Amino acid sequence: MKIEQQFKINKYHTDRAGHKYGLYTDNTTYSFPCYWAVCVSNGRFVSGNTFYELLCGLFNKEFKEHTNEFHDFIMSEFFDEENKLRFLKKVNDFSHRPDFNYYEAWAKLVVKHLYEMDAVSPYRYLKFDMYTGQGGQKFYFRGNSRQNILKSFKYHFRRTHHLKHLMKNNLNDWIFRFYQACIDFSAMRGDRYSFDQAAFINDCPFIRLASQEVVFKESNYYKRRELIV
Repeated sequence: MKIEQQFKINKYHTDRAGHKYGLYTDNTTYSFPCYWAVCVSNGRFVSGNTFYELLCGLFNKEFKEHTNEFHDFIMSEFFDEENKLRFLKKVNDFSHRPDFNYYEAWAKLVVKHLYEMDAVSPYRYLKFDMYTGQGGQKFYFRGNSRQNILKSFKYHFRRTHHLKHLMKNNLNDWIFRFYQACIDFSAMRGDRYSFDQAAFINDCPFIRLASQEVVFKESNYYKRRELIV
């Protein structure tokens, strides 16, 4: 898959209008071995109209086009001397392309590298884990907007539920009744008479954040995509 397509922002998410690309971050010492203190916190979303802007947002740097200092900082933190030469050679291999922009081509390769290291993701991953007297229900779901997260949740909720054969036409009713039960019996905040999407995603006692690395290891549904720059 082309990297632009993978990190493209959902155009129907009004809160992120005006930016083309976005990513989520996992702030771990593995992801950022030297400078994790200056990186953004776990689960934060950064966006921009270029991949170079995404990198600036990732490190809380002011966007300044063609900044050698920032370029050198990234290269010194993530690549040893041998790998640095190989990486920069890849950037130069793109120089024959029309409208070649060194810093943008470089930034796309850096984002690709961070994605492969599970430091960044185009999606926010979450895990649903609930056990009842009728058995357990566990699944991972994801999205790059609140709407997509809920769409993914509904799909996997029906796919893994022991009564999925009864949910073909009334899935939304099932989800809303479950949402109300979380308010009534688990003290989840939210409006009992209308579906509070943010409260459900962030405060449901059976939903928690999941890292991309763990999801790719444990999930039978989600796998890593090969990104093309």
